[in-house]
Amino acid sequence: MPTKNPHSKHPQTDSKASKNPQDSSQNLLQNHSQNPPKTSHKAPQNFLQNFSQNNSQDSLIIYGKQILLSLITHHSDKIEQIYLSKDIDKSTFAHLKSANKPIIKIDNKKAQALARGGNHQGFLASISPLTPLSLKEIKRYDKIIVLCGLNDMGNIGGIFRSAYCLGVDAIILADSFSDFATKLTAKSAQKFATIARSSVGAAFDMPFCIVPSALEIISELKEAGFMLLGTAPQGENIKDFRESKNYQKNKWALFLGSEENGLCAKITKKFDKILSVKMHRDFNSLNVSVAAGIVMSYLLN
Repeated sequence: MPTKNPHSKHPQTDSKASKNPQDSSQNLLQNHSQNPPKTSHKAPQNFLQNFSQNNSQDSLIIYGKQILLSLITHHSDKIEQIYLSKDIDKSTFAHLKSANKPIIKIDNKKAQALARGGNHQGFLASISPLTPLSLKEIKRYDKIIVLCGLNDMGNIGGIFRSAYCLGVDAIILADSFSDFATKLTAKSAQKFATIARSSVGAAFDMPFCIVPSALEIISELKEAGFMLLGTAPQGENIKDFRESKNYQKNKWALFLGSEENGLCAKITKKFDKILSVKMHRDFNSLNVSVAAGIVMSYLLN
């Protein structure tokens, strides 16, 4: 089986902030540039226009302090430029500097435009996108999740995070991700940026592929030896299934349906088993990300 993380990690360099107590983060911003301006560290007025022309098809914007710090620690090779819209403390700036990437000070208006109105916390970066693996490569793994038509990028990011933490090998994005498969459009870039942010960086460590239709890959997964599992309220209690003789620990694919409609009947008819999470109160629905975490935990532990 291939290694768990197909994306190479960039070693973090040992860089320290200036010991001069009179230095500020603004001065550090000036000093970090190879050719620092003598009077100002701010981005030029046409910055956003240049960014849109030069990077919209090749990079995407992530924002938020924790996701940026995580990327610097684990995947600094993915970062192209870092943008700050506020002054920060020296230790945080030293961590940003360790990525050895350009750091540009921008005003809040430009930061809001880059983050499309999101809560950027003053921390943004342009990053190179991940390249999806092929289905052939994904089939070499043993434990995979297939997301069928999910539309909430926050839910998808949460599933990436849970899957990575709990030990899932790979994820297949199906039915609503065709725009990822061809090229990184502005729309798909925004989608993946949201997934990356809500996964707190786990999306950069989880192998994934994109297929047009979950229905079309079912036969291929069966031929590859996967036990096909789905989720629905009327399914067998996941706890009972986990303890039964029918559970095959070696190779399975868990299909999760959309937030509104779940899994369609055409797909569920082809599964080996339909599973459910037992409810203790008269409420028959869990958020798909929460349900996914519960089912994955039972299957993997």
